[in-house]
Amino acid sequence: MPAVRKRLCLRCGPVGFVQEIACPATAAGIVAATVSFAQKPAVAVRRSSCRWQVNIGAPANHNLTITQTSPTGIINWAGFSIGSGASVQFNNGSGATLNRVIGNLPSTIDGSLKATGSLYLINPAGVTVGPTGRVATGGDFYASTHNVPDANFLARGSMTFSGGSTAAVLNYGRIGSLGVTLR
Repeated sequence: MPAVRKRLCLRCGPVGFVQEIACPATAAGIVAATVSFAQKPAVAVRRSSCRWQVNIGAPANHNLTITQTSPTGIINWAGFSIGSGASVQFNNGSGATLNRVIGNLPSTIDGSLKATGSLYLINPAGVTVGPTGRVATGGDFYASTHNVPDANFLARGSMTFSGGSTAAVLNYGRIGSLGVTLR
């Protein structure tokens, strides 16, 4: 039986439950989760350690910390947005984390998004860094409405992003990274 515990939205308070599900032996090792500090989503968290190590901490004081101990990690989010005054910190060393939104709502970054390494945010519904949004990474920051195959990302080589999304990636805030790609 999966563990179930109360989840708090960093802006609104209690919004649902988090369910931790063990990785089946046949899984590809992808973490699937929901995080939103601007909306009240249905919340389900699946954690896996099949191919890499990613730990999504519990939200506290408008902050969420995600720790990755492998060179690459992939997280599939049902939704990913950060409200004003909230922050998400990726402690991914000098590695790279692919954050793929599989829900149908656009991502809005109105708070702080930080990473020690590179960070990829993929959302076919669009990505906006709002006027109060701040992104700071120790590596590259890549935001796109087009997807990349897991194998290409994990290989850390040449990556081909593709898809038919016509949604936009917009920046009205500040992005500080070694390299920035918005497409």
